[in-house]
Amino acid sequence: MPDYIWIWPSAVGVRRDGTGNTNDTHSAAMEVGVVAGHSKWSQIKRKKAVNDQKRGQMFTKLIRELTVAAREGGGDPNFNPRLRLGVDAAKAANMPQENID
Repeated sequence: MPDYIWIWPSAVGVRRDGTGNTNDTHSAAMEVGVVAGHSKWSQIKRKKAVNDQKRGQMFTKLIRELTVAAREGGGDPNFNPRLRLGVDAAKAANMPQENID
């Protein structure tokens, strides 16, 4: 068993006797490591995947509404109130303009 303990997040080795003297065979490079499953990018990737899935579902519903409204009342939002509401809802949800057109 090593004579140092991990202090996270600084990952500095400290001797159990409290002296803080690390002039032994354990170098600082050996003491610094990555704890499994704690990658910052992995956490960002998981959150982004969840947000992208929710956003994709919202965009699908809005596109379906825009398609039905344009098919039933014409493609001009000035003369089709249902389409105008759909376009406003899509803009409020930050849908790209190329998807709305």
